[in-house]
Parts: sequence; C-alpha cells; structure tokens
Amino acid sequence: MGNDNDPFNRWDAGQRLASKEILRALTHCESGEPFYLDDGFARGFHTLLVSQLEDAAFQAFALRLPEETYLSSLTEIIEPDRLHQSRKVVKQALAARFRIDFERLYRILSPVGPARIDAKDAGRRALRNACLSFLMALEEPQTAGLALEQLAGADNMTDALGALTELARSPHPVRSEALGMFYQRWEGYPLVVDKWFRVQAVSDLPGTLTDVKRLTEHEKFQLGNPNKVRALLGAFSHANPLHFHAADGTGYQFITAQILRIDPDNPQVAARLVSAFNLWRRYNTERQHLMRAELEQIQSTAGLSRDVSEIVERVLA
Repeated sequence: MGNDNDPFNRWDAGQRLASKEILRALTHCESGEPFYLDDGFARGFHTLLVSQLEDAAFQAFALRLPEETYLSSLTEIIEPDRLHQSRKVVKQALAARFRIDFERLYRILSPVGPARIDAKDAGRRALRNACLSFLMALEEPQTAGLALEQLAGADNMTDALGALTELARSPHPVRSEALGMFYQRWEGYPLVVDKWFRVQAVSDLPGTLTDVKRLTEHEKFQLGNPNKVRALLGAFSHANPLHFHAADGTGYQFITAQILRIDPDNPQVAARLVSAFNLWRRYNTERQHLMRAELEQIQSTAGLSRDVSEIVERVLA
C-alpha cells in the first residue's frame, strides 16, 4: 500500500487492508471498547498520504475507503447500520491521527488562479477534495466553515460538488446555507439540480428520509422524468443503505409507494427501483420479513407492468 511501484497493486493492497480494518472495527465495536487503528495499516495509509505522487488523481482514488455496498459483500449477514458506523469509526480515526497532514495537503493544493481543464489540475482537485472529506469526518465547526468557503469560491463543478457533498452530510447548521447557495446558483441547469437532489438523498444524517419525501414535492422534481427519479429515489434506494434499510422498514415502504406510482407510466424506471430489494435474503431475519412484505405487496398490485412483475418474481423465487 505504501511503496509498491505498480499503481494497481498499491490500490488493491490499500483496499484489502482498509476492508480488513473496517470489518475488525465491526467486531470490535460490539464490545464497547475504544477502537485503535492497526499500526501497519496506519503506516501504509500515512505513507500514501504524504507521497508526492506524479498522479494526484490516483493518490486521491487510493486514499478512498471502500464503500459500504462493497463491504457488505464481505459479510455473511448484511447489517447496514453497523457497517456504516464501523466505516465511519475508521475514517474518523484516520482523520484524527493524520489531521495535520490532511490540512497541510489541502492548503498546498489550494487553487492559484482560475481552474484549468487538464488532467494534472483535475487530479489536484480530486486529491484536495479527498483531504476535505477526511477532515469533514471530524464533524467540527471549523472544517464545515472550510467546506463552505470552498463552495462559495469554487469556479468549477468538481470543487463545488465536492464541498456540497460533505456539507450535505454534515450536522453543522451551515448545511442549509450550503444547499441553498448551490441551488440558487444552478437552478437553471437541470443536470446540476440532479446532483443537488442526489447529495441530499445519500446523506447519512438522521431525517434523510423525511428530506427525500419533501424533495419529491419540490418544483424541480418530476416523477415522470427518469433522470430526476434516478437522482433522488434511485440514489436513496441504491446508494444509501443506512436509511433505505432502516430497521423499522420505513425506507422500504417509501420506495414501494414510489414504485407503484411510477410503474403505470414508466415501468422500466420502476423495475430499476425494485432491484434495490435484490439481496433481501442476505439481511437479518427482521429485515428479510420487512422486504418480503413489500415485494409481495408490489406483486399483488392489480395492473402491474411486465417489467416490474418479472423482477419481483425473480427476486422472490
């Protein structure tokens, strides 16, 4: 992870080590004892962080922790809430341990002059946003202020969206200001508004489901527009396992209702949403029962499209 001269080997080693560390945290946190980073993993991560690599885009990619959807493939029973917390614990531990290095690199990579559209500049932006993501994991007011400053001063979508993504999952009060600032600037650009919908749909903050429900009534959201559905409902069901798989089943109920609303007019989009239930048998017994009940409700709906009924039948079989 720290020294291999083959980029793929370096990235792969880092992903395997990070996955092991997150799964170790998954087991460790059950005991209630404080979690400490494995020294070997921490050294490898730090070496990668402070390496002055020619390819900054690769460095940013290699520092990224494995996503929860991938980590869930490594566990016998998928427990989204515990997996999310374990990944968060590891990210916060790395951010706290190497805070000075993240802050230093973030400052070094600060743009000088207007953004350039070339690979080198794009790589520097990616690495800077990676540093910001780790710093934001500390959930401190000063880092939220740093992200808001980046959003306000951004002259390119990468920096604006990088800051907004972190602020959308921040508990700090500037979150509302950031979302309003971004929307006011880009409300005339439908594809950018889709990004605005998405960052809210994938937030891990409490109340995200309530926010998504509210956004389905937003003036820019159209249930008949596949792009809008993918940006909001698709992102929530496929890219927010924490809230879609809420233990009380409210995430399942919400998406089921949306599937049945969409199906008469756009069965292909509705079928895509149904696929969020594909792995229902890999969850604990309680979630299995909740998901099966929703799938059976969809299956029993009169006039169901062939697209949706075939997916449901295959998932239940």
